[in-house]
Amino acid sequence: MGFQDHYAVLGLESTCTSKDITKSYRKLALKHHPDKNEGNPKATKIFQKISNAHDVLKDEIARQRYGIHYQQRKQGFRHEEQAPQQPQPREASPESVHLDELLNKMAMISSVIQIQREEAQRLKEMWQQVQMGIIPEQFQDFVDFGGDNDEVKISILNELIKSIYELTPKMSKAKALAAEIFAQIEELRKQV
Repeated sequence: MGFQDHYAVLGLESTCTSKDITKSYRKLALKHHPDKNEGNPKATKIFQKISNAHDVLKDEIARQRYGIHYQQRKQGFRHEEQAPQQPQPREASPESVHLDELLNKMAMISSVIQIQREEAQRLKEMWQQVQMGIIPEQFQDFVDFGGDNDEVKISILNELIKSIYELTPKMSKAKALAAEIFAQIEELRKQV
C-alpha cells in the first residue's frame, strides 16, 4: 500500500486543529457512508480511507508519527520536482546515522501499529456481525459443534474478547515505543 495523504483525504491542511479533523471527518463520513451510497461500489473504499485518515490524525502520537512521513514525502516531492541531480557524497555525522536508525525503527513500529489497527478493526467487525446474528467465517466450526444460537453466540463473543484482551496490551506497548522513538527523533533533529 502506498503513501496515503490523510490531510488531502479529509480536505485539510497539515496545520489543521483536532476540531477541524473531527468536523471534516463527520461531514465526509455522512456523505460517503456505504449505507447512504448503496449503488456506489466504491463507497466502502472511500469511507475506509476517510475513517483511516481520521484514526491516524485524531490520535496525537499517530499524527506526530505520520507527520514525520508526511514531511519526508513532501520533501521527496519537492526534490522530484527539481531538476534531477546526482547526490553528493558526504560523510554522515553520528547524529544523522542515529537519526536514520531511529527513522527506520519508527517505520517498522508504524507498520506493526498499522497491522494491529487492522486486526482491531477486523475483530470489531466480527463483533458487530455476531451481534447482528451473523456467524463470521472463522467461527463456522462453532456452529458445527452444536448448541443453540445463544450458546454459539456467547462462545464466539468470548473468543473475540480473549483476542481483544491479547491485542490491547500489544497495541499500548507499540504506541508507547513509538512515542519514545518519536521523542528521540525530535531531540536528534535539534542536534543535526
